[in-house]
Amino acid sequence: MISDTLHEAIAEIERYQRTFPKSYDGLRVEIGKLTAVMNALQAGLDWPPSKGHYPKFETALGRLRAEIANLDVEPLLRAMDDLNAAWPTP
Repeated sequence: MISDTLHEAIAEIERYQRTFPKSYDGLRVEIGKLTAVMNALQAGLDWPPSKGHYPKFETALGRLRAEIANLDVEPLLRAMDDLNAAWPTP
């Protein structure tokens, strides 16, 4: 399941940060943002549907999913394209 994969990936990221703190200190903010999104997606996948029994919960879960869906990753994808294009290739 994707939820399990996210859980394992987050645990590995945190383990690497503990094991090699100096290697990843300069990326702490970026890694924190990434793991926040991963945690949010995992939570959104893990919660069972309430089938209309808990409207407040359903609203909160809908908001979580909407926030994830509304993340604007287009600038990130363009930056990746620029990075790939900038690498010198023979």
